[in-house]
Amino acid sequence: MELSEELSSVAIVDDEVDFGRSTQEYFARFLGWATSYFECPSHLVAELTVKNSTPDVIVLDLTYDRGPGARGVQMQAAYELISKAAPDTPIVVLTGVAKDSRTAMELIGAGAREFVTKPVEARDLARNVMLAFTRKRREEHSERQRANALNAAHMFKNVAFMIHGYCELLETLEEEEAADRAKYVGIIRKQARRALRFYDGLKRINSVPKDIGIELASAREVIQDLFFTIREMPLSAQVREKLQLNYSLPDTGLKIPWNSLMEEVLHNLLKNAAEAMAPDREKLAIVVQARLADKEIVLSVEDTAGGIPPEDQVRLFQPFHSRKESGSGVGLYASKMIVETVFNGQLEFKSDLSRGTTEFTVRYPNQTRPGKEVSR
Repeated sequence: MELSEELSSVAIVDDEVDFGRSTQEYFARFLGWATSYFECPSHLVAELTVKNSTPDVIVLDLTYDRGPGARGVQMQAAYELISKAAPDTPIVVLTGVAKDSRTAMELIGAGAREFVTKPVEARDLARNVMLAFTRKRREEHSERQRANALNAAHMFKNVAFMIHGYCELLETLEEEEAADRAKYVGIIRKQARRALRFYDGLKRINSVPKDIGIELASAREVIQDLFFTIREMPLSAQVREKLQLNYSLPDTGLKIPWNSLMEEVLHNLLKNAAEAMAPDREKLAIVVQARLADKEIVLSVEDTAGGIPPEDQVRLFQPFHSRKESGSGVGLYASKMIVETVFNGQLEFKSDLSRGTTEFTVRYPNQTRPGKEVSR
């Protein structure tokens, strides 16, 4: 699937009503984009409106004429206000006046994605919109890959230094220091296993199939199956005895888009919740809810494991970050990638330390599609 196919919403900010309305109609009717049009002589109105609409791409006309010598200043002001309101949204700059070209090109250098001169047909403008969106997504993808590579390199460097250091210590030990030798060998083996887990995690992150099929499955059945696997986990006797697994289905006959990847996401969330349970807590419970909200499926996993500290919350979805000693640090990152890239959805969480609860929520379109493999 091309990156541009994920584009779904556009905001057009233009004081030419005929052009704005006709372009809005073309984008909506022929491309299926949810398109908002704003006739904004006030850049402040444009800023506030765009902030509230959160589009995938902004088409911004910069040919406002507010008096001699004011054009370049107002163009800069318009771009700065709107780019500040939506810093992660690509902007396509429109202008219909030749002498605006220099200012518009300066805005391209400041971060605008495309520069289009009027008159322009809606279908040609659409190509620029898709190009701006695709470039932005590719840059984000490249940045994620770069961050992953840096994290992986840092982790492997740490492991290598530890193994090297303990090997040097082994070389200095006398024959009678067998106990220390066994301890250092154990540490080396532990670090080697850690490196292998990270290697397996790297493979998982880079091998998520995008064309896997999605079929409908009974929400009640898939949750019950997942609960069975959680009950078979090697939990402590105290946790196993106290842990309550419950689910809530407003519609008991609800069928949800499902495949083995979404099963992996829910299993990972349940597994993390179960492993976080401390036997000394008064109540140990995990509640799964599945419901249909408008055209979205909403799946949530809430636990009473104590909550997540703020310093861990900010890094929760970062690859190779784990709160567990034996964790690889890829489970939540891979889950988020699956939800976003395979199901075009969102994975979010909220944690309340005062109540000792954490809730992960998966939202994705209620849609199926054929593919290479389905789970049911």
